[in-house]
Amino acid sequence: MTPQDFDTHPASRSLVILDQLGLTPEECDSLRRQGFVSAERRGPACVVFKLRFRMRGRQVVRYLGTDPEWADTVRRALSAWRSPQHAQRLLQRTERDSRRLLRSVKPRLIQAVEAAGLKFHGRQIRRPRKLIALHRNSSTIPTSRRRSPAQRHV
Repeated sequence: MTPQDFDTHPASRSLVILDQLGLTPEECDSLRRQGFVSAERRGPACVVFKLRFRMRGRQVVRYLGTDPEWADTVRRALSAWRSPQHAQRLLQRTERDSRRLLRSVKPRLIQAVEAAGLKFHGRQIRRPRKLIALHRNSSTIPTSRRRSPAQRHV
């Protein structure tokens, strides 16, 4: 990555923008976990933007000004800075939901699986060894594929 790429990379741009806010490292850590840009009306024509986040159980507010473009820039920088954490949380939520779905489906399938002469081995459906041996010795196997006992040990 060249220095020019670093200047245009979304994560580095967001760090530069957030650095301009003059936050302490502890405030940045808190902001990374949760925080947002809010808009408050002051009178009929004025809107004031604030950066809000929680630190040590208390809400912290930083004044951003009245410029909607600057507030939107801070909002986008905050979103880009936190996107890896959001993706990680989304992946964890999806994994949890899929495990829950698998757990709920298995009890509903047990009767049908056992009726077919099969069994669960963890999440996999398997044929018990006794049934495999019965299928090998049954007459449903074509005679051209059936092996004699002497051929089986070779």
